[in-house]
Amino acid sequence: MASPFPLAQVYIDSLRSQLQEQLQAPVQLQFDDPSEGLVPPKPGSDPKLAQRAIWLVSEGNSSLTGNPAQNPRHLANFEPLVIFMEIPWCLFALKTSPAHEQKDLLAWLSSLGRPAQIGVGAYSGSPIMWVHALASRAKNKRKTADQRPLQVQAQPFQGAEMLTPMLEKSVDLAISRCSHMRKIGNDVAVVAKSHNETIRYVPTVPTFTELGLPPLGRGWHGAFVPRNMAQADKQKLIAAFETITTSAETQKAILDIWQIPLRIDHATSQRYIHHYIQTWQAIFELMERNTQEETTAAKTSK
Repeated sequence: MASPFPLAQVYIDSLRSQLQEQLQAPVQLQFDDPSEGLVPPKPGSDPKLAQRAIWLVSEGNSSLTGNPAQNPRHLANFEPLVIFMEIPWCLFALKTSPAHEQKDLLAWLSSLGRPAQIGVGAYSGSPIMWVHALASRAKNKRKTADQRPLQVQAQPFQGAEMLTPMLEKSVDLAISRCSHMRKIGNDVAVVAKSHNETIRYVPTVPTFTELGLPPLGRGWHGAFVPRNMAQADKQKLIAAFETITTSAETQKAILDIWQIPLRIDHATSQRYIHHYIQTWQAIFELMERNTQEETTAAKTSK
């Protein structure tokens, strides 16, 4: 079982212990580079062992770029066993930042007179795409055609311990898991949250959309296997993880790391990920069309 989520050690250890009990077999755990996410078997590795691997992956460590046939790490090449939890996103800034006084953050970013720098606590997934959507949203709100468009530069980072240094040195805002509230210290505060919901550890702040920013869905974390895994092995794991995901121990472990338990079965998890993939494929296609239209318009105007 491989995981790029080493900071949630108690949660991961709980899953491993419960899986060993369910399977009545040892489960080896390794922590991979978070930037790699779902990693296909390496050349020369034991094919039988590789086909029995389980990946614990968050949305921010998954890949949707390119064609699944050409990208072995593409999420569509793996099957979800269960999705354990959803991850709410928050927007952070230094407590001294003017961002906390703004009623329209998009207008504030556009007024900086330089590219906006946004720290992103993920290597891929919707947080990265959300940052790029800022520029598109700003372009649509421009009052005049000659108004300078907003440029946005994303700076990915990993871990709550990097959030404060990035805000102090190089970024205007940072988007990351709301659970990073636990470790950010006294110099950083939440500016906005992705959903209008009560989160026990997040202060009362506006939502992204209330501050003029694009909306952002919650992230997720789940267990995945290669689609070519033997059906008998897959069914054993499905049964095991469906029991694990609803156990009181798992629910407590998820709440203890400040995330939102889902308690959904394998079939529902499959629909969940299928919808996620379909949504982002549609977004990619729309972005590509917009780019083509802008390129054509630029050539025509010359």
